[in-house]
Amino acid sequence: MCPPLADLAAADAAAPAAAPPPPAVSLNAEPPEESEYRDPFTLYGTTQKQFAIERLDGEKVVSRRRGFTVDACTAALSAADESATLAALPPSEKVRTSSTTACRRGTGADLLPTCAGACQASCAAAVEGQAARGLDRTGLRLGGRDARSVLRRCARDCTSECQKSGKAHDYSVPFRP
Repeated sequence: MCPPLADLAAADAAAPAAAPPPPAVSLNAEPPEESEYRDPFTLYGTTQKQFAIERLDGEKVVSRRRGFTVDACTAALSAADESATLAALPPSEKVRTSSTTACRRGTGADLLPTCAGACQASCAAAVEGQAARGLDRTGLRLGGRDARSVLRRCARDCTSECQKSGKAHDYSVPFRP
């Protein structure tokens, strides 16, 4: 048997009030730590190494000593900038033809620290350049965890390729937010 309507009304009045609705999102609130960057890009790079450290006077080699010389070059290309012809090129050609290439040289007695230093510097310069271009193009800044993540992946892939046997190796690191 159903309870009378008066009993239901009394039960509703005795029940605790429902939680207030969540506050509306303010348009003037500070942006979150995560960036809202939405411009996909790819970092293309190449590493070249020599198994000697050369001291140069202009273009002339003055002396050589034991060690490693690593040249790491990284270019950031926005997905909007990549055409079908450019997509068919290997990463080393994309780096060579790009106007946004950042190259850094490292020298040292051991291969791993030499590669890591050159790769970290090259990737950092390329990511900073892409962040500035993205800010100009979209008005949004690449920053926070996204920038750290793409920089860490670039440096890791570059260093890994640099340590392989052979003179030159290519790598690519896509960033798709």
